[in-house]
Amino acid sequence: MSARNRGVIGAVVAVLLLLYFRGTFDTALYPLGLNFQTCGKNGFGAVFCGDDLEAYEKEVVQPARRAGRKLEEIGQRAREVGREAECIAYPRRCYGY
Repeated sequence: MSARNRGVIGAVVAVLLLLYFRGTFDTALYPLGLNFQTCGKNGFGAVFCGDDLEAYEKEVVQPARRAGRKLEEIGQRAREVGREAECIAYPRRCYGY
């Protein structure tokens, strides 16, 4: 192998390593577990890595979690109101008289 070929191969390897460490291949390498940055997959199978993952979590995941917690709170309050209404309508069930 000539010195020129080794130089070209070395340059190609250096460029590939640079691209790898920048996270360029993360989405493709995620299924193999070879991604450089932190990656995650959503429920639809889309893969997000690095800054894209942070943005996805901020714009989609966190609001969905807040909405879920709010729905739980509303459901809990609805059950409480239902019990209170039942006690008003049927006092013997709640107070035993």
